Amino acid sequence: MRHPTTIAELLEQIRTARAEFDEQASALDDAALHAPGPHGWSAKDALAHVATWERRMSQALRAALGGAPPFPEGELQSDDDTDRFNAEAYAACRDMPASEVRAFALECHAEALAAIRALDDDDLHNPEGLAKALGENVAKYIADNTYGHYPEHLATLRHAS
Repeated sequence: MRHPTTIAELLEQIRTARAEFDEQASALDDAALHAPGPHGWSAKDALAHVATWERRMSQALRAALGGAPPFPEGELQSDDDTDRFNAEAYAACRDMPASEVRAFALECHAEALAAIRALDDDDLHNPEGLAKALGENVAKYIADNTYGHYPEHLATLRHAS
């Protein structure tokens, strides 16, 4: 997959993918948000999951821009670590009312956009800067936590409608 080469392109990719995600989510009433989905998660759970990853991304970007390590030592070094992070995030949001999850999702998305807007185009290309801190290509990291992540959970939102 070709990743955007400018912040403007990156933000446009996010805006386009997020529009479909938000359209599906906003069409659901609270009862539909709570209904179990095809893989056990409700639409509310999928919304909270995406929001949690956007928040984690924005925190990592802000930390790295400030010269701090973007992740706690040893965090998410394996699939088991990712599964554990997802389970902890699920548990933290499981009992939240739908209205709180919607607000949380909006807040986390706004944080993600602000963190991305704090970058400049050079941050996407400099292998010694953010890429080194994050341990991967910056545009790929952002894609994996935004426009590349939303489609993974659209089926759950669609199932609830």
